[in-house]
Amino acid sequence: MLGHALVAQLRNNPDHQVILVQQDRLDWYSFKQVTALMTQYAPSTLVCLLGKSGGIALNQAAPADLMLDNLLIVLNVMRACQRVNIQKAVFLGSSCMYPSHTLQPMHERLLFSGYLEPTSQSYAVAKLALLQLCEAFNQQYGTHFICAIPSSMYGPHDDFDQKSAHVVGALINKFHHAQVNQVSQVTVWGSGLPSRELIYVDDVARAIIRCLAKDVSAKNNPINVGYGGDISIKALAEMIAKTVGFSGQMLWDRSQSDGVSQKRLDNSQLTSLGWSAQISVEQGLELTYQWYLYASAEAHDQISV
Repeated sequence: MLGHALVAQLRNNPDHQVILVQQDRLDWYSFKQVTALMTQYAPSTLVCLLGKSGGIALNQAAPADLMLDNLLIVLNVMRACQRVNIQKAVFLGSSCMYPSHTLQPMHERLLFSGYLEPTSQSYAVAKLALLQLCEAFNQQYGTHFICAIPSSMYGPHDDFDQKSAHVVGALINKFHHAQVNQVSQVTVWGSGLPSRELIYVDDVARAIIRCLAKDVSAKNNPINVGYGGDISIKALAEMIAKTVGFSGQMLWDRSQSDGVSQKRLDNSQLTSLGWSAQISVEQGLELTYQWYLYASAEAHDQISV
């Protein structure tokens, strides 16, 4: 999702020469292959968006896979960067890196200050290790590795699979199928009371491009990428139902975990650098659903053929 948005924006600027490497291009668990790739292209800067992620369902079903995948890939990419002298790189963190009970909005200094949310702990530990690796390389080798920590992303090319999707993708899929199949009730996980900060993927792409600028250095690591406000899961579900056109009854399955009660990032460091989110939640959901309809229709056409 983020890769599509980032490449599109980078290619709009003639000053950027973009080298795009697909995730299935090589075995990212192989340090030899990763180093050979870096040596071949020798980029001046690097953005690493590799690794597995997902919502509560995937975090509970595959914690070892999530942790191993994210740790092994980052270790190889950072070591390869140092080997071929890539000084500037941006890696992706996650808002689940923050303690489950902490001050809101969450400032970068609150990282490592408390216990993590149990439902995403393995993934969060891997992301905290990523941050600490950035700090260690910056200290020892004088690099400028940045861990950018976005709030919950959504947008075109999102994951809409119920088993692995984050909240927006999962709800769009669920309400769309209910509306198409004329189902009168939809059950949503949890109580609907927790709130989340959502950010449209294009805004995150612009933030990463800002982090690649020369005036952003190791002193800015880590850096939050937040929309600037949060929304309850209940209000979000109602907004998505309206966007999709579902007018039936919404039921809440309180036997399922809510996760943390609130997650909102303090984005003051990034806004001081001249960045701000530009896409509202209402606009972002509409754009995401329109892409979902297009992608679904295209997939149907391919199956028919």
